[in-house]
Amino acid sequence: MNSKWEQARKNQLAILRFTVLLLFLFLAALMGILFGPVRSALIERDLHEFQTRSELIRNAVDSFLYQSTQIAAQIPSRTRIREELIALREGKRSLESYITFARPKLEDAVLSSPEIAGVYRFQPDGLPITGAGLNKEEFPPPNFDPEKALILSEAGVIDDRPVFFIMLPITDPSFGLAGFDLVAVSLKALNQTLQTASLATKGLKIVLFSEEKGLTPIANSGFTAYRFTDVKPIISGALPKPLNYKSQLRFSLQGVKQRGELYHITNHWYLLIARDEDELLHESIRQTRLFAAVIFSLGIIALAFSILALRFLSGKTLAETEELSRLVDERTSEINLLVREVHHRVKNDLNMVQSFLAIRESQSNDSQIKEILHDAQGSILTMSKIYEYLYQAADDYSSVDLPFFARGLLQNLKTGLSGKELQLHTTVDEITCQRQEAIAIGIIINELVTNSLKYAGDESGIVDISLSIQKQRGNRLKIEVTDNGPGFPDSVIQGGGSFGLTMVNALAQQHGGSLTFTNSPRPKVIIDIEV
Repeated sequence: MNSKWEQARKNQLAILRFTVLLLFLFLAALMGILFGPVRSALIERDLHEFQTRSELIRNAVDSFLYQSTQIAAQIPSRTRIREELIALREGKRSLESYITFARPKLEDAVLSSPEIAGVYRFQPDGLPITGAGLNKEEFPPPNFDPEKALILSEAGVIDDRPVFFIMLPITDPSFGLAGFDLVAVSLKALNQTLQTASLATKGLKIVLFSEEKGLTPIANSGFTAYRFTDVKPIISGALPKPLNYKSQLRFSLQGVKQRGELYHITNHWYLLIARDEDELLHESIRQTRLFAAVIFSLGIIALAFSILALRFLSGKTLAETEELSRLVDERTSEINLLVREVHHRVKNDLNMVQSFLAIRESQSNDSQIKEILHDAQGSILTMSKIYEYLYQAADDYSSVDLPFFARGLLQNLKTGLSGKELQLHTTVDEITCQRQEAIAIGIIINELVTNSLKYAGDESGIVDISLSIQKQRGNRLKIEVTDNGPGFPDSVIQGGGSFGLTMVNALAQQHGGSLTFTNSPRPKVIIDIEV
């Protein structure tokens, strides 16, 4: 009984382990399903944030150029300067007189505006007139456009200050084009804007460059000269041609992967904003790992909680099982005690019946009756020995150990023998059978051995009997009794015989077997039955 409860406990522990394994596999599958989409979403978010920052920087550059153009446009817009230039064009003023008048005005304009590094005025045919802060050698060949202000593709340096140039037409509604102003605007404010943006974002690099003369940098932050030289071959083939158009780049800079946004700012100017890919995706990778750690931690907590819950339930079930096992063991003990008592009483009753038959046998003078009563005593003794065995058994009352049972029967038969010397040989396989089969086998052994004791023996009075019980294939059992008697008469071999042999034949047939007699080389009875 205890082994059954122990097996039940093992089964519950196996279920617990299997449940924990399923939970672990579920968590692993959940992480596998969620990790990819979450990581992609975080990377997409960081890329979108980078694009947003790039758009803000590009807007800052556009705003700087627009403001610079507006500041430069204030110089020729003054009415008096325009009127004097028209007078010069109409011949009402000499060139020397106009220079004397215009140069102080231009110098005041340069001094009053920190963004303006210099200005030079031209006639419509391109001939220089005068200027302030600029020499003819310091500015590039002007490119005239009478319709609008034009940002030149080239940059320069004035008094150690980097500048770029804007060509502004001077027009009058009644006169038309009167001349041009070439204004040098400082890039200091733009460089400060780019540096601020670069410092605010780790790994961010910005460069504003012109496509003239093999990509000339105008303003930059984070892109040193050698870095920009390395990137020139990459961006030269990817310059977006339409104005205000942008393209996305992926390239390697000194072994470090980069992602970039390339904008077309003016006719000849481009803006490249790049960032180290590791820095760009650092936050998404960190958050992905954090997400995985959180999911894993929650999974571990859920797994631990499940294990504790299952252990609690399993422990509760085991406690209930143990209590039930205890109650069953108590009830089984009570039942076993009652069964043993019944077996003991049945044995005593059978012994009493045997005693009555023995008294009757002793009182009878008829040899035939005495023989019948003696045979009946043997059969009753067989059943009594079975119940004695069951009474003495410790645990299982439903099965009988056949070797132990057979030896007990033979010992009783040997005890009742007188006047003869008995040599008894037994060979019994280790066989366990049910009680009903044991009763039939006991009766068969009792009848056959009693019959041998009655008729066997040689001239010296020695009775030699051999009993063999062997297990055959399946559930078959073979019983052989051999003696040194005179042999069986033909009537017995052909199916006749005493009441005892008739009863043995009937028991063999009830258990799906047969009874066989032989006299060669010695008298032998063979019974093959199913148990």
